[in-house]
Amino acid sequence: MPAIRDTLVQTANSYIAGFNTNTAEGVIASRTANCKQIIRPSSVPPPWNSPPRSNKDYQDFVVPGFKMVRNIQIGLAKGEDLLVDEVSRKVLLHLTSTGETDFGPYANEYMIVLKMTDDGTQIKEVVEFIDSATTRDIAASISQRIKPE
Repeated sequence: MPAIRDTLVQTANSYIAGFNTNTAEGVIASRTANCKQIIRPSSVPPPWNSPPRSNKDYQDFVVPGFKMVRNIQIGLAKGEDLLVDEVSRKVLLHLTSTGETDFGPYANEYMIVLKMTDDGTQIKEVVEFIDSATTRDIAASISQRIKPE
């Protein structure tokens, strides 16, 4: 049986790989059925800033975004490692992302805390701290380019 640290790292890596599929199934593949996604800080503009989201709520939020920001890929920030707390079953990820939009390249930065099940094989809560200044800029760019129907 692998050490709990190895299991936590494997689950964190599967979280990244799942998100990088840019699919509804992929973004929740490593989660428990009752997992919650919380986006912080509170200064992040709507629709990012909301009450905790269920898996379905998170899929409904993020999947349409894959059409506006295509081929989003997340990964550990350069020079960073996973921070693993074996006792509390948490993993901290410092991530960066890239993607493509109709108005140019997309890039952002995140700190994500994954709270895992006791056996470390699934994620029961995702707390995402997103770069609020970049997110506001992206939201403004998207809203300026969306034409009312």
